[in-house]
Amino acid sequence: MELVRETRWSMHYSDELLGLKLVQSKFADGSATITMEELSEQWPTWRPEEKADFCYAINEAKLDILPDIYRYIMTVDPPDYESWSAIAAWVVRKLPESEFSPWLEEACITCPVGKGEKLMQAFALSKTPKAVETLRKCLHRAWNNPQIFVAEGYIDHAAMDAVVCMECLLQMNQGSPDFAEKYQVLANHGIAVNRESAVSRLSMYFK
Repeated sequence: MELVRETRWSMHYSDELLGLKLVQSKFADGSATITMEELSEQWPTWRPEEKADFCYAINEAKLDILPDIYRYIMTVDPPDYESWSAIAAWVVRKLPESEFSPWLEEACITCPVGKGEKLMQAFALSKTPKAVETLRKCLHRAWNNPQIFVAEGYIDHAAMDAVVCMECLLQMNQGSPDFAEKYQVLANHGIAVNRESAVSRLSMYFK
């Protein structure tokens, strides 16, 4: 594969013939490193794409301070949902429930519509009672969004959130009697992208 782009934190490769792309973290081989002091000084100066690049790359770091890096990113203000999405699944693996659970609950509930998929999936990975409770709240919020099922544009983000919430809950064996009805509504959505997503991700649970 051909190297098409290099950043401070990652190498981006592409094979146009095969349609393949690969991003390799420089933290994986130690060619990138950072201290907590550097992170706290530099983070506010980075553009959003630089922050996202760092957050995806840092997950492969073998640094003793990795948990503290996560803690720093988790507390940035204003909330940075894109960066949080990049680290969420790893936060669940690396930090105790007492730390990740309140953070993910707040992030999932306050995240803009259509931007919380990875946050919700990460919480589902934890399989904790709080994850179940929060995902049910997220499903309720999505289903009651005034814009849901307005068949305009390329995608209905509220309906997509509903699909993600239902998929996460079903993966945790946390179905509900009304899920079959909700699935039928989603599978007949007026927007093709939403119909296809609902069928591909949920149909196996309703055969």
